[in-house]
Amino acid sequence: MAESQELSSIPEHLDLSTESEMLEMESLYRITQNADAVLKHVDAELNVRKQKWASELEDSHQAKIGSKTVIMDCSSVVIGHSNIIVQNQDNSSEKRERHVDDMTKKLAGLQIVSTILERGNGTLGFSELEEEVGKELKMLGLEYFSKVSGWTLLDFLTLEKDRYKLHRNKKKRINAVTLREIYRKVPTSKMQSRSLEKPSFSEYESTHKTESANNSASRNTTEYMKSLDDKEEWTVVNTQRSGKRSAKPVSEKRNPDVTNDEADLFDSTFLQLPFEDFDPELFKTLISRGEDERTIYVESLNTYETDPLTFCVDIVSLWNTPVDGLSYIVVGIDTDSKPHGVKRCIDKDFFKRLFHPEYFTTMPSFTTKKILYNSKSYYIVSINDSKGLDSPCVIKLPLETKRIALNKNEIVTRQLKHPVALEASSKEFHTIFQWFSRTIKQEITCHKNENKEEVLVEDKEEENEEELSNFWKEVSGFKKGSFLLLTGDVQDSRHTHALGLLPWIAVYDFDTNSPETGLFNKCEVSLGNRRCLKVLSWNDDINDPLTEYSTRWCFLRGRKEIKESRTDLEKDETEESNAWFKKVKETIKTNAKNLDTFLEYRTLTVIILWPENEKFVQFMNKFLTCLQYELTDSPKVLLVKDRNVPKTDEGLTPLKAMANDFGDNFHSFDIPFGEFCAQIARMMKTYGPENGFTLELPCAPDTRQVNTRVAIQEEKAAWLAENLEVLYLNAPFGSNIPDDKKLSEELTLFRKGGTINWSTMYNVNFEKAVIERDAQSQLKRQVQKRLQEFKLSDVRLFHSPGAGGTTLARDVVWRMHFHYPCAQLKSRMVLNDDDTLEKRVQYIHDQTGLPLLLLVDSDGGPEDFYLKKRLSNTITLYVRRYSHEPGKTCDGLVFLPNKVSESEATQLVQSLSPCCDTEKQRRQLQRYQQKAREGRAHLYDFGLTVYMHEYRGVVSYVRNCLQLNGKSIIELKPDQKCLAFLSLVLYYGHTGIPCQFFAPLIGFPPNTALDLGDFPSNVLEFAVGDKNAYRKDNIRICHSIIAKEILEQTLTSVMKENAEERNEMISDAACEKLFDLCTEFIKYTGKRNSTLSSCVRDILTKTFIVRARSFKTDGERTKKRTKLSRLLEDIPPRPPLFTQRMELLNTLKKTFPKSPSFHAHLGRFYAYSRLDGEQQAEKLFREAVRLCEEQKQTCISTTPLDRDRAFLEAAHVYHMFGVMKKSSASKKTFSVNLAKLNKVIRCANEASDYFHKSRINTPPTHEIYIYAFTEDIEIRLQVCEAIRNVMGENWASKVRKNLILKCLLETNMVTIRRLVHECFLNQWMKEEDVKSLMMMIGRYNAIFCHFIDAMDFSGRVSPATMSLCDRRLKIAAMTVKNGKRDIFDYLDAETDSSKIDELVDMYEHNFSEMFRPGLKEEEKMELENEMIAWLQTIRHTKFTRHYSIEEVLLQVQKWEKYLKTATALYYTFICNALLGLGYDGISPNKEFLEIADEVCCNLRKKHATVIKSSIPREWLGKINQGFKRLVSADPRMGLPADTVFQMSTDLALCVGVIAKPKTASETTTNAVIIYPVRTKRGQYDIHVRFEPKAAKLQVSTCCERKVEFNLAFTIKNGYEAFNVKLLKRYACLGCGTWISFTSEERCRPCYNCNIDVFKFDLNKQR
Repeated sequence: MAESQELSSIPEHLDLSTESEMLEMESLYRITQNADAVLKHVDAELNVRKQKWASELEDSHQAKIGSKTVIMDCSSVVIGHSNIIVQNQDNSSEKRERHVDDMTKKLAGLQIVSTILERGNGTLGFSELEEEVGKELKMLGLEYFSKVSGWTLLDFLTLEKDRYKLHRNKKKRINAVTLREIYRKVPTSKMQSRSLEKPSFSEYESTHKTESANNSASRNTTEYMKSLDDKEEWTVVNTQRSGKRSAKPVSEKRNPDVTNDEADLFDSTFLQLPFEDFDPELFKTLISRGEDERTIYVESLNTYETDPLTFCVDIVSLWNTPVDGLSYIVVGIDTDSKPHGVKRCIDKDFFKRLFHPEYFTTMPSFTTKKILYNSKSYYIVSINDSKGLDSPCVIKLPLETKRIALNKNEIVTRQLKHPVALEASSKEFHTIFQWFSRTIKQEITCHKNENKEEVLVEDKEEENEEELSNFWKEVSGFKKGSFLLLTGDVQDSRHTHALGLLPWIAVYDFDTNSPETGLFNKCEVSLGNRRCLKVLSWNDDINDPLTEYSTRWCFLRGRKEIKESRTDLEKDETEESNAWFKKVKETIKTNAKNLDTFLEYRTLTVIILWPENEKFVQFMNKFLTCLQYELTDSPKVLLVKDRNVPKTDEGLTPLKAMANDFGDNFHSFDIPFGEFCAQIARMMKTYGPENGFTLELPCAPDTRQVNTRVAIQEEKAAWLAENLEVLYLNAPFGSNIPDDKKLSEELTLFRKGGTINWSTMYNVNFEKAVIERDAQSQLKRQVQKRLQEFKLSDVRLFHSPGAGGTTLARDVVWRMHFHYPCAQLKSRMVLNDDDTLEKRVQYIHDQTGLPLLLLVDSDGGPEDFYLKKRLSNTITLYVRRYSHEPGKTCDGLVFLPNKVSESEATQLVQSLSPCCDTEKQRRQLQRYQQKAREGRAHLYDFGLTVYMHEYRGVVSYVRNCLQLNGKSIIELKPDQKCLAFLSLVLYYGHTGIPCQFFAPLIGFPPNTALDLGDFPSNVLEFAVGDKNAYRKDNIRICHSIIAKEILEQTLTSVMKENAEERNEMISDAACEKLFDLCTEFIKYTGKRNSTLSSCVRDILTKTFIVRARSFKTDGERTKKRTKLSRLLEDIPPRPPLFTQRMELLNTLKKTFPKSPSFHAHLGRFYAYSRLDGEQQAEKLFREAVRLCEEQKQTCISTTPLDRDRAFLEAAHVYHMFGVMKKSSASKKTFSVNLAKLNKVIRCANEASDYFHKSRINTPPTHEIYIYAFTEDIEIRLQVCEAIRNVMGENWASKVRKNLILKCLLETNMVTIRRLVHECFLNQWMKEEDVKSLMMMIGRYNAIFCHFIDAMDFSGRVSPATMSLCDRRLKIAAMTVKNGKRDIFDYLDAETDSSKIDELVDMYEHNFSEMFRPGLKEEEKMELENEMIAWLQTIRHTKFTRHYSIEEVLLQVQKWEKYLKTATALYYTFICNALLGLGYDGISPNKEFLEIADEVCCNLRKKHATVIKSSIPREWLGKINQGFKRLVSADPRMGLPADTVFQMSTDLALCVGVIAKPKTASETTTNAVIIYPVRTKRGQYDIHVRFEPKAAKLQVSTCCERKVEFNLAFTIKNGYEAFNVKLLKRYACLGCGTWISFTSEERCRPCYNCNIDVFKFDLNKQR
């Protein structure tokens, strides 16, 4: 006891375990000197070290230390020979002594053999090894290896086969030995990292004073010593290693006499893991509970040794998994939880060597133990609890194992039994970061008066909790409104990336270093994975509009790596704010105007992050001042800053200015930036992917993808989501698959009349809620047929309002999305853009190799035509409402009636009966089933029966909820008026209204962000969100029939109980009051702003202006549209004045006085509906024209989208004015005489001028209205016919004497021919348009065939002496004389070569005059048409002159220089390609081919500006005579039929090789043929596109096979191959070599023996 008391008085700072380690290390150091030391001197050395250490301990602490040493828990340490007594828990001293002796011999053998193998680079022959071992033993003075190791060399190698790989011969004898790689280069162990020279006691005391307080082993030392009663004195040595390392490098501490190799080899041999204690009950639990998120079973060590990255992933995944306590890897248990143990021995650093830290940001903390359980060995790797340890382990480099592939910046964690990769977008990603960053309770132990105390460190209280809460309320949780971010050089925080989770519409960044080290660097991934991220600097053009689904990140001071964008001074000094503002002022204005366009009926909240450089606050203030000036409504400004800022006047002064400028709209929040970001990370509840989730689309089987799926990156998915709602095979990112409860809520809204979200359809139970309609099989068949044909086409689904057409279309698309990529077009607004939608569609096709099924909610407008023109590889399903059921159906057209059939009613009853709460509802369903048999049941009746408990029909349903009580429109309550407005817009305009539109009406400030939940309960009963709108916050009435009934009851007091008594059209009594409701709606709309914005214009135009568009089926004639909209026609006419209709249009004009369209439509009404209104109509049209000119001037500095809108509106106004003038001139021609003829001509000329203005003002992104050509032709023909009629007989001769009439006729003769030519060449025409145009051509020829006989060309015979107008007149006369429709028909029929020569001369003289800058649009159009005609004429068979390709190229280059059109660039490409391919004996030229490829790249960018860009216009011919080598197709692309050149003997036959596909689309539509061209500078490979399906070839099986083809040139794809066939092969009869033959070849010499090989069936390859 006395000794124990003395030991207990040892000071706290003395760590016995560490001092014991010093002894151990000194012993080990001596042992590693050589093998002889291991055998002869270890005992003496240990005794010396024991006595020395005991002496020091006695001097320092006056402790009487005995002569024996106890090694506690010695399973982790093996030291010396058997004269050291090892005290084990079971006191088995003898067993342990023998174990130590055996281990010592084994280590000596390992030392000798491994050293020899290392010298031999790891491998030696067995005989060589025996010889080298003998030499080594001789040097040590030993005779046999068995005396050293206890085994013969052969037995020793066999025993240690895990360390040494034994190579055996056929007789199973060892012929070579290899030291396994893992044992060759061993990392420095913890023990080696310590100094092998024992430090002095003072050094030890200072170094380990703090360490001893945290070492759990040292805490137990004193207690253990007290327990040693009546025993000899012991030295207590704890074997647990300290986690800390010495500060000095190993190289400095190691004895210079010991080589690194010897030390490393010693660690890999001597430090073998012995058995350690482990709780048996815990081990039983580990093997009984099976694998889970905190336990992994590994069958053997080889599993990890052969694939170390699997071990890395397992360790990291357990470390990253947020679970309390330790996690374990148990080696020696198979995946079926059967323990079989491990026989192999490893050292303590085995698992550390397996870990590859270069792949990860941090190394997890883990320990390894070897345990004995049921006489079997197991290894247990324990991974420490990671809670609160700052940051998880993130992937630094991409890696792949057998189970998982990981990308950079991902986190791997465990879910159930499997590792799962998490990206920054997932919810779990941020949960893990919270786990690591959380402040947790920690247990700290200290020794005071021999007592252990527990100190709990509680979570730090959030000082800014109230500020954070207030901020979150101010932004409504980022769920309402739009948000803009102003930022600079903000502080760094580990949660900075969370700002990328927010729905910013724009970010304006003042930090030039942001892409490298600032906010953009941190948020680029998280933001780009959720929204379409558009990055630009202040000096870049702003072409893309702002959208709900994109973020514009603009660097207002430029980017550091782009010098021309930077506005700062030299040496990165911040410039003055005034100088900066002068540079970027126009950019800020343009951005502000763009924002104002987007923010219509939206609220803007600007969030400012206080920058570190307070000079940036001045920049932000100037930006906000400019923004406030340009925006219609002042934004809300929220400033986030620390409490201790601003620190300088540079920040304080602008801060005060901002507060004064924005007043109550300015709020400041004192929140540290790190806490602010952490709050965002906690509050943004993003829904991440499921286990192993990827965004996948179906792809063509030919791509050899696993399960015919292709993965889409999240960044690309976010880019697609700006315009398209893509249906992935799994639920898309950012959306939550609703559970059954949420599905029930969704279905309740669906039965009420809402639209099902696509995410809801991913619930497996959704299909039970949707019935199969009678028209579904027909629609599905039509869609599937077109998808299989792989041809650009469309299917149209026409349905009555409320008939379920949208649901039917969605259901069909949903069923198709498992086999084909499918998407819904989100926004019609994007159609004004140039090619963004086209690029997205093409990307989907490239990835999948399949056509895209695109669902479009159509109104029959020009947008449908736009889609057909611009999109390729797309099958479009148009869903469109109709009011009157058509009589016939045709291919591609499906009708859905508004009545439910008997079979559909039966399905509805079966589907909805389980959803009924009462028996009464079920009986009501059965009654509607009976009505369906009579043809009187509607779809909405079934849904509303389940939705409502007491549904007895639409009339009573609306009456009970609306509760009007006979009120007039003026007396309506706000909620009733809101419903009336919504019903008016839905019933007549088929559209919704933004929620914020109703803010003043329902009691909110005008600039308040609203959503559906903010409306009164009466409104919510009938209203749903408009899912199909391009805005997220639109609202509409649930059913069109409900909207009609609301209008009926709002406008009239006559209440009819039975829904059957209502007509399908609105009643006459309601129509009487319709004018009052419309006037009230227009006035309310104009209260907020008299300037007509795009959103309001669309709503008003669809409701009051748009006329019902016609459609035709096979065998039906197209019905003309009504003159007025449906709403105007429903207002009582009361002719002849139609006062109410006129007043309604006049109210629109007065409410929005700056709208050209409303002036023009009122003028149109006067012209057609008022007998005396022509003068007033012209006055209104001229005012509309004036407003158009002002609007165009205003929009010059705005975005391209705004400019396109302004010019398109002007084109429509000009066209309407032209039609009105044409109508006026037509009326005057009925009773025209010579005196009135001038009035007719003047009126007709004015009409033609406005048609001309309509054409030239149509923006490039839209197709010119075909009627702008045909109406112009029509009025010109009417004038010519009027002149003919007035002049009577011999009118042509009489006209020659009247110079004015003669010039007018000649001008019309040329102009009409030019307009016809333009229609044929460049305008989309339907069949009825072509028929109408052909009738006009007949009238034209009838008029001018007599007039040209009277024409006098005397004195103008030579083209050189003729004027430009005379030459064009003569060209027109040449076509009229032959009665042809255009110049191309004339060329086909002309046989006189002199006429062809004359025609070419006239064209070339025209070019010499016209190739000059400053050409007008009409002149450019005419010049381009003449160039196309000239290119056709010089290849005419009767044309004798020879034009080289160089001569043609010179003319084409002038054409491209002055006109810069796609067609000019197309022929530039062709001419360079022809020169590159060689002609007229000139060898191919590689330089021209390279130029052609460069021009082709530019050509593809312009392909959307011409029609039918994918149709071949020119082909490569056989005739090798200059430009005649080019064979022309029909240039008249305006004809409805697709013009593709058929097989011809005039076409050259080319030979190429099918290339291996690189993308999915290259296996189906965009396959490539390598066409080799041998030039003087080497071979040049031309990449020629072809369609495998058209060629009936499968690319995967035919790649690298030779094919023959005809080479065509297209604007869209450049080189294109048609008539592709595999070359057939025939055997040489002499040597058997296979020779490839084209279809035109009959005989070829053999490659091998040069014998002629002929094509016979006998030698043909089968």
